[in-house]
Amino acid sequence: MNRKLSICFASIVLLNSLIIAQTKSIPPTIMNESNENSEKIPPDILVIYYSSTGNTGVMGEEIAKEFHADVINIKSETYDEGIWTSFKAGLDAWNEERRCNIDPETVDVSKYRIIFLGSPIWWYRPAVPLWTFVEMNDFTGKRIVLFNTFNSRFKEEYIEEFKDLVEDKGGEFYDHIYVRRGRWYNQFDRDELVIQIKQLLDTRKVRWQSMILEE
Repeated sequence: MNRKLSICFASIVLLNSLIIAQTKSIPPTIMNESNENSEKIPPDILVIYYSSTGNTGVMGEEIAKEFHADVINIKSETYDEGIWTSFKAGLDAWNEERRCNIDPETVDVSKYRIIFLGSPIWWYRPAVPLWTFVEMNDFTGKRIVLFNTFNSRFKEEYIEEFKDLVEDKGGEFYDHIYVRRGRWYNQFDRDELVIQIKQLLDTRKVRWQSMILEE
């Protein structure tokens, strides 16, 4: 980058970081109660997500509730809450980084058929911790659904790149679902976010029926 472009980029990322830091986080609500279809769904579905402000966590927990799935919440010391770590998150995503510190790094997924992988979108692509997790795990024989929340948009080229990585790790990339929460000045509140997620899942259940119920 030349000097003017570097200054411009730094200003944009810092502004975005301030917005993220000032936006009220939505803590994920862990929901373990079963729904009316839970007895029909084999207990071999796993939801794994990284959530920086809580929105993706809400989506992950709603998916887990709907499909009676186990849940793992990835943590990353690299991107703890705060202005400067948010700045780093934007910068690393811009530079297309794929590695950071995460916990857990690896998970035994041998008993699962279907794995939902989720994260926010940072600079048009899934967040760095999710790339790290996929890089460090084996998904041979697993069907993978990517889910994202975001304020702006994603780029299809990065979703295709993520799909390629999943397939390199042995998985079958089955679908991509997402909810756009909106810009900071006009965002869904938690209740509306949950409504949007449930509506999305309702539209997908018919498409996923054979995948979910397959023995």
